[in-house]
Amino acid sequence: MPLGGGNHGLPKVKTESPIIGLSKGLKGLAIVSRTLGLAALVVFSSLPVRAADTVAAVPESGFIRLNFNFAPAANITATAQGGVLTLAFDRKVTLAPQAIIALSGGAIASGHADADGKTLRFALTQPVRLHQSALGDHAVLDLAPQNFTGAMPDLVQPPKPPAKPLDMASLPEIKLRTGTYARYTRLVFDWPQAVPYTVFPGAGKLTVRFQALARPNLSAITRFAPP
Repeated sequence: MPLGGGNHGLPKVKTESPIIGLSKGLKGLAIVSRTLGLAALVVFSSLPVRAADTVAAVPESGFIRLNFNFAPAANITATAQGGVLTLAFDRKVTLAPQAIIALSGGAIASGHADADGKTLRFALTQPVRLHQSALGDHAVLDLAPQNFTGAMPDLVQPPKPPAKPLDMASLPEIKLRTGTYARYTRLVFDWPQAVPYTVFPGAGKLTVRFQALARPNLSAITRFAPP
């Protein structure tokens, strides 16, 4: 079906008889996977110049998710108009159109790359809903039938690993000196540099919080007598 008045070199596709109707093809994808004995279908770009750009797909509930990994990072913009799916990138990529066709679950009939290597165009077998999400050098493009009412989730940042336990032995030792005077007692922490601190007085106790980590040597406290 032509896009923007031209056919962009794509063959016309009869929408009344798609190769695999997306609404039926997506539902039947699990059956195809069982028949092939595959948990997931992964196709990598075969171009040798920059083999780091890859695309893979795993069937989701009611839609197809295309997983793109780029090295170096790249941005992708997907649009569907006039029966043509256009994938535009902000740099030349080494993704083979045939790989994306094979992963589309029957949603795409044919495709080609523009001469600049930054745009891929595909003939759709029927109208689809698109959903995009990106995180770093990873991007996903979801293809669903237009009557799909489920959720196509965004990529989420993985949780940060838990912080390692603090090794007190690795911290610098800070010695404490004390001095007793007629009306007050002085505590001196021998930091090698100026460190901001806050004092929290309380009933029968005193808390000092420094804005740096250290291993205090408080042995001097056992030898001083308040006035």
